[in-house]
Formats: sequence, C-alpha cells, structure tokens
Amino acid sequence: MRIEFNPIKEVITQVILLFNQPYDLFESKKHRLIFSFGISGFVWFFLFTFGVFQFDYFPFPDRFYYTGIYSLACLISMLLNSFLLQDYVLKKNTLASAFGWSLWIICCIALSNFLLTTLFFKWEEFSIYTLMKNQLYTMSVWLIVTPVVILIHYNYILKKTFRGIAGNNLKTNRLETNRTSEKERITFFSKYKDGKFEIDINQLLYMQSADNYIDIWYKDDSSIQHKLIRNTLVSLEKSITHPALIRCHRSFIININQVKSIKGNAGGYKLIIKDINHKIPLSRKYKEPVFSVFKF
Repeated sequence: MRIEFNPIKEVITQVILLFNQPYDLFESKKHRLIFSFGISGFVWFFLFTFGVFQFDYFPFPDRFYYTGIYSLACLISMLLNSFLLQDYVLKKNTLASAFGWSLWIICCIALSNFLLTTLFFKWEEFSIYTLMKNQLYTMSVWLIVTPVVILIHYNYILKKTFRGIAGNNLKTNRLETNRTSEKERITFFSKYKDGKFEIDINQLLYMQSADNYIDIWYKDDSSIQHKLIRNTLVSLEKSITHPALIRCHRSFIININQVKSIKGNAGGYKLIIKDINHKIPLSRKYKEPVFSVFKF
C-alpha cells in the first residue's frame, strides 16, 4: 500500500500541535499585571514618540496629556479583562488561548480608543466607520508586536526550562540507571538462524531502523562502531525491556544514559548523544514519554 504525503496537511497538523502546547503567560496574576502595564506603557510610548494618529500636531504638553489619557484607558481596559473576566473565559492555558485572549484585549483597547475619540474628546463622528477604523489601526499594531513578543517569550521559557533542569535530570537519570545496569549485557537476536549480538548496556548508544535491519551504534574503547542485524525496532521493543532503552522516534531507540542534552523548541526537539554529539530526532508522538523519563 502506498502512503501519500501531503505537505500542506502536515504543516497544518504541526501548527495545530504547536498552538495546543501549554503556555501560562496569563495564568499568573503577576504576569497579568506586568503584561497590562507593559502594553499600556508601550501604547503611550508608541503614540507619544511617533506621533501617529495625528498626535504630532499637538505641542509637547498637550501631546503628553492626550497620549497619557489613551494609555490610561488602555490600562483600565486590560486590568478589567485580566482580573474580572479572564478566569471565567480562559479554561485552558495554551499558546492558542494566549493569542486569542490577547486579540480580545486588543479589540477592547480599540473600543476604548473609539469611545475616547468620539464621545470624550469628540474629535470624530460616533459611527460604525470610525469604530472599524479604530479596530483596524489597533489590530495592525497587534499583528506587528504581540505575536512576535509571545513567540519570543514562549521559546525563552522553553530554553530556560531546559537550561535549568536538563543537566540535573539527565545526570540523575544516568546515575539511577547506571546503578542497575553496571556490567549488564544485553543480547540482540537476529532473524537469521543463530544470529545474535551481545553488548554491555554502558557501551550502547542508540539503535536506528534501516529497512528490515537494525543499525546498532555503540562505543568500542575510544571508537564508535555500528553493526547491522536482521530485525525490526518493533520486535526489539517486545524482546528487550530495559529501563535505559526508550523509543523516541519511529526510527530510533536511545539509551537514555548516553543523552547529553535536549535542544530545540516547539517546532522540533533533538536528543544530543554524548561523545559523538549526534542529533537524534524526538517526534511529538514520543515526546511525553521521553520528557517523563527526564522529569520535565
């Protein structure tokens, strides 16, 4: 049976998985407060410095006053949403919900701008056209700033998490498995009659699927060797159950004692094998089991 690969469908699937990743930017009340003051401060700086929306026509004191009023309205709108409405709306903290909630907040900010412009200052007519114009202007700024800030912050959190706990957890897991696998040898059986390959678990690096064969990579003194045996990873998983061996990809099984670090972000992770610095892909299907082993 031939399996058709649809690149567009694959991209859509990866994007959906990315946006369903946990992200707690708005979960903490401290973060909500920082975000509210940060955005309102940015609004004031943007309006005052660049003089957009015809604020550059005002002299310095008036420009400071008017942009301050708009910034204050922005802050009030964000605080009301963040502390009175958010807990009733956001039931799940994901990257998608962060984008959706920030979009809603921007729409509320645009509404407050509209009310200030038409009812308070009476600079423009109170109409649907003015409302849509305010929404469009504010949305354009949101599209430039907010997605970039959220994605940068999201990747920063991932990298900080890995830097903070990866080294300790990898070291802890290696010590735990080494205590049970000291001088322990495992045997790989080939589908050929009487074919087998025996190796110390501490020498084994990883196994890779190669059609109807398994390519076994291991350390032999100071050199790296590999050996092909006739078998499959599925059969291997059933015949060899060792706490140090774990599936990380449809084509790879790794020895967790040989993992030096984990690199990457929501777009894809790689397991770095020590001594050879070889990068083993970590697929989304096996991400949770692997992360649970390393206590992420």
